[in-house]
Amino acid sequence: MKHLTPGFISGSTSRSQPVVTDSPVRPPLEANLTSEEFARWYWTVVELRAFCRRAGLPVGGVKRDLVERVAASLDGRSVAPPQPQPRPPGPLCEPLLDTTILPAGQRMTRQLRSYLELRIGHDFRVDSHVREFMTSSSGTTVADLVANWKATRDTPRSQPDAQFEYNRFSVRWHAAHVGGTPAECRAAWFVYRSLPLDQRPFPEE
Repeated sequence: MKHLTPGFISGSTSRSQPVVTDSPVRPPLEANLTSEEFARWYWTVVELRAFCRRAGLPVGGVKRDLVERVAASLDGRSVAPPQPQPRPPGPLCEPLLDTTILPAGQRMTRQLRSYLELRIGHDFRVDSHVREFMTSSSGTTVADLVANWKATRDTPRSQPDAQFEYNRFSVRWHAAHVGGTPAECRAAWFVYRSLPLDQRPFPEE
């Protein structure tokens, strides 16, 4: 099958000149698919959950859980049932102060974001550094979070987690195509995800 791949995905040609490559057709997600072939392709959450329903498997969890569940089923392996997620803590006690403790599992609520914008200013954004700090927070304080935000302003942002596939692609695409538009990035993403892993322009990490 001849597959049209816009050159702006890899940056090898101008954005107006598509490149023709040979690309295999993605197989249907059925029980006779091998786990190796399954791992070569992009699958949406809807497709993964549909397979799980047909196979009598749990459909809950994040995409990573669904992928592991489907791969195990294709291999004939059993998968441990998903662990129940602990309930996130409720709202922080008012009034918020720098000494307010952030319990384990604390989310970035509107309440907390508003306080941080007051402390830091309207430049405050929830980036990968903030998310990593929040994930590991247990007994830390709001002041610790503010200090972490200020200390990481000159630190390169880490790649989004693998389950946030479009975010990872967008970061790499815009780094390679300064001035590229969101519409161009989105179009490149749809072509990128239609390709098997060994034909994608960005190496998988």
